[in-house]
Amino acid sequence: MCGMDIFGTLRNPAQTGERRCVPCTIVNLAVLWVLVNVIVLFGPAVVALPVFAVGLGTIWLRGYLVPYTPQFAPKLVAASPVPDTWFHDTRETGALSPDSEDGDAMVAALAQAGIIEVDGERLLLAREFEQQWHAEMDRLASLSLSALADELGSIDSLPAVRPVESDGKSWLAVSGQTALVPRHVAVAERGAIDALATAVDDPATRLAMARPLREFLTACPVCDTAFELSTEVACCGGHTTPRETPRETLVCPTCEQRFLRLPPVSSEE
Repeated sequence: MCGMDIFGTLRNPAQTGERRCVPCTIVNLAVLWVLVNVIVLFGPAVVALPVFAVGLGTIWLRGYLVPYTPQFAPKLVAASPVPDTWFHDTRETGALSPDSEDGDAMVAALAQAGIIEVDGERLLLAREFEQQWHAEMDRLASLSLSALADELGSIDSLPAVRPVESDGKSWLAVSGQTALVPRHVAVAERGAIDALATAVDDPATRLAMARPLREFLTACPVCDTAFELSTEVACCGGHTTPRETPRETLVCPTCEQRFLRLPPVSSEE
């Protein structure tokens, strides 16, 4: 237990886990490897192994070994054949519902249907709907991935849905969509569609309302882990343009999948 406390104290969560910068890690591992080889060639070889172990542990716990790595590592790797996707997470997260271009109109529709309540500048879910939605999500989260795919396939606009499991992650492939839908997104949106049935008659409207309702969730509907704020910039030094504001995202640290891309925030006053 004491050892775990020490590791927890030394760990830098801002540069490890989901926020670990792959280019910076590569550069630091390369520097460590060169240093160890220099010691083997020109110094006491017996020192090389402890240096390698300490350096590797530092990179694992702290994110990088060499000071000011974010200032120079991205430029070094950017000049190499490494794909740009290592710097920016441009993968699209699929959804069951279409992306509404008029968010204000959707909020107004949800308020008119009694699904959300406006309290000053805050938007709150109506208590009855919130309870019904969470009950539906709990039911869907208990299903197998195949059974969940069958549930989604019963939606008229989603004629074919199949389960996909890859690298320990669960997805749903929806006919006509190029992006896979993460399981927790599918549970949240399908649950919202079912919970909306008593208040909204039109199936297409219920489907469109499901995506913005995801913004009201603070924990994963599948594993109940609190969401963490992340960013689309996958490299700690990859964001260099002053006027470029990276999109923030909500991710489930347990499922290791993105749940929601937050609306863009302008850096201009």
